Amino acid sequence: MDKKVIAFFIVIGIFVISGISLGPRITGYTVLQEKQKELESQQQEYEDLLTSYEKNFTQTMSDLISTNKSLVSCEESKNRLYTQVESYMNKTMECKMELRDIEEQCETEKENIQDDLDECETDYAEKSHQYNEIVNYAGNKICCIMKIYNPDIESFDVDLDAYEIKCREGADGQIKIFCQL
Repeated sequence: MDKKVIAFFIVIGIFVISGISLGPRITGYTVLQEKQKELESQQQEYEDLLTSYEKNFTQTMSDLISTNKSLVSCEESKNRLYTQVESYMNKTMECKMELRDIEEQCETEKENIQDDLDECETDYAEKSHQYNEIVNYAGNKICCIMKIYNPDIESFDVDLDAYEIKCREGADGQIKIFCQL
């Protein structure tokens, strides 16, 4: 065989062997390139997500700090209000105690005044009874003396407005006289 034909077959054989041995490598390289592109694309997506998460984290931390400041402010306001409420409660209790003391004093004074009033009413009733007894006794005596001069006098009236005792003939007067001779 000719050297050219052999060389041709050798070259063809080398191409075939190279094709057989390089084919998977080329295919693998192509797959590797595709996977690398896919990985780069995923890496870019992850980097974008990471950037988005960092922004969200930064915003969340900023919101948390702001909320914490608001919470501290609310806590301070609550403590101030609690102190004021406690002060008002103490004042309310003091006022209730003072009111209770005043009510007790008023009740005691009311009882004392009622006792004095009862005593005055009793005294008044007694004095009024004594006055009526004296007026009736005096009216009876006066009219008995007047009966000596006018035997028709048998009764008398007491005019409290004029402070007078009026002897009456017959039984026309309010009070009948009893004369002892």
